Amino acid sequence: MDLEASVRRAASGDLDAFADVTRQFQHMAFGYALSLVRDLGQAEDVVQEAFARLARADVDQIDDVAGWLVVVTSRLCLDVLRSNALRQRRVPDPALAAEYHYRLAMTRFYLGDYAEARLAAAAALRDGERTGDREQVGRALNALALVSTAAGAPGEAMDYCERAVEILDDPATWRRLASVHWLLALNRIYTAQFESALAQLQRCVTLADSVGDRKLRSMAEGLESWVHAARGDGGAAMDCAQRALAASRGTIPTSLALRWVGYAHLDQGNARAAIDVLERACEQIEHFPVRHTYVESLAFLAEAHVLAGDAAHGLELARRATELAQIEGSPFNVGLAERAAGRAARATGDAHAGEDHLGRALEAFELNGAAFEAAMTRLDLARALAARGERDDAQTHLAEAIGAFGAARVPRRVAEARALSHTLGLELRDAGSDVGDAAAV
Repeated sequence: MDLEASVRRAASGDLDAFADVTRQFQHMAFGYALSLVRDLGQAEDVVQEAFARLARADVDQIDDVAGWLVVVTSRLCLDVLRSNALRQRRVPDPALAAEYHYRLAMTRFYLGDYAEARLAAAAALRDGERTGDREQVGRALNALALVSTAAGAPGEAMDYCERAVEILDDPATWRRLASVHWLLALNRIYTAQFESALAQLQRCVTLADSVGDRKLRSMAEGLESWVHAARGDGGAAMDCAQRALAASRGTIPTSLALRWVGYAHLDQGNARAAIDVLERACEQIEHFPVRHTYVESLAFLAEAHVLAGDAAHGLELARRATELAQIEGSPFNVGLAERAAGRAARATGDAHAGEDHLGRALEAFELNGAAFEAAMTRLDLARALAARGERDDAQTHLAEAIGAFGAARVPRRVAEARALSHTLGLELRDAGSDVGDAAAV
């Protein structure tokens, strides 16, 4: 029985159906609540109240029951944290205050409320510094870096990470340090600093292995797969993605690993395999309060359907990804979703809409400082502009792309851009050629 059918039967008084709803969702809801409130009794109270509210709700007005439950659980956790804060203010203990503000920051982050998350993380940092506790200071910096990453400020995120690395360089905090190296690598990838990203990922893996954290190893292997795919090494990308999947533990790490396996298939042109894996990735993560991860997988799935020849369905998925990305507010994810929509729209024959989507994708990537993804988008724009006779603008995009690929030291992508210019019958400007030649040496 699916969840929505069970809820509707439960709302009509069917106790067996209500028990079925509880079985389907209770484990995930409890684990999520516990990770935020850090108290078994309070987590149990939150989950019970969430189900009680569902029983009283007008389920016909709820499009996504599981998603609704996640949001309600999150907001109930916020209520608990606020109540805890009132008690903590009566006991002026900076350690308790740091714990509260950190949990509040992470809850706000998962809800996509980045402005409030930033304020709470900054308060956690101030409180942590008062305690002199390295772990509390380091995790507050990590929270600030997470918010900056999601908000499209990779430079700021890397600054926070580098401060955290200095503070957490102690065996007692290696697990936290490994997660900081992972986040630093992610932002290095965003800004096309691939060699530095690989170095950070190696540090993450070393630390993760030293503390026995298979989840972090899986996440590091996944990012390494992305780097290899970006550099045009499909075999290495697939090997890393498969290792990430083998090491994954838990719903979110497994969904991330599936995404990278799917992306590796997509990069190799294997549409059917990509669709199968990316659909699994989306199903696993859809109802979790980490929308940015779901949006990325959905955008890749849209592109896989375009590659498979089903551009109409690809466009439908890409539009959904775009809608969610705009709500979430991450410029990088807006770029991924808009580019997928642009490619899908062009494949359906709507060249004008496709070019509009691609233009918005380029703007989002440049806002985020995502130089490599901006360059990949310029290749799409070059194709679109050349198709309608705008040869000068197409040449400009190609020259800019080659320059970015050269700066990122990805000669295979330089070669691909040159091959595209030949296919389109375009002559590259001398400056762009010089950059490409230098990069390829």
